Amino acid sequence: MGYLTNGQCHESLANAGDSFFAGSPVGVSAGATSFLTWFEKVGGNWLVHRQSIDPSLVVTNSTVAATVPAFATCDPNELFFDGMTLGWFIAAVLLVVAGIKLLARGLPNANY
Repeated sequence: MGYLTNGQCHESLANAGDSFFAGSPVGVSAGATSFLTWFEKVGGNWLVHRQSIDPSLVVTNSTVAATVPAFATCDPNELFFDGMTLGWFIAAVLLVVAGIKLLARGLPNANY
């Protein structure tokens, strides 16, 4: 069983979390008090850094552990089997086309 994130199936929850947090953009919200939010991996754990700047230019920093979201499950081998199925379909089509071409030309040396 794998975990689906950002359109890819990852074999472990740690890899799925890495993909999720590493692909997250820096969040910026402007207003009376502006906020800047980003993720950082420290020692195997993801942290959420928040920085706020109020109108008097006082900067406040805070850091908390990021909560890993629940990811949809997937099968890591699914793409392999989809590709294999497509490959067999293409091979079958090529064999049918070759057979039709042989029949259209007439079988060579078919004197029984």
